[in-house]
Amino acid sequence: MKAFLFGATGMVGQGLLRECLLDPTVEHLLSIVRNSTGQQSAKLSELVHKDFFDFSLVASQLAGYDSCFHCSGPSSAGMTEEILYTVMNAFLPQLSRLLPQYVMTTEIFGRAMIHVAQSGHPKRTLEARDINQAARAS
Repeated sequence: MKAFLFGATGMVGQGLLRECLLDPTVEHLLSIVRNSTGQQSAKLSELVHKDFFDFSLVASQLAGYDSCFHCSGPSSAGMTEEILYTVMNAFLPQLSRLLPQYVMTTEIFGRAMIHVAQSGHPKRTLEARDINQAARAS
């Protein structure tokens, strides 16, 4: 699979980027970013592009790909997440044991996205249980 990825610098995008680089079925990944991630791999190319409203100047570089992963979202830069991580780290092991169908990591999410891009899924909208199942099927 050859894919391109929007949002590789965010939490979900970083997880998907990592899983794509580890997955032997992903032969090439083009990461389209506003600022370089600094990641290097033989199967990774970065396209630094500032204007996400106009891709006309780089359209030719987007040809020949099988899949597009869109993980862009609002930036969390400057937000304090210490409290959330402190609380979640204390409860995550218990939540994972009690409600495994609702808890996932960026690794699980990334593996599921790759699997669905390659194999499809009968549902248009996936819930946590579907994502976990897709990751296990990969």
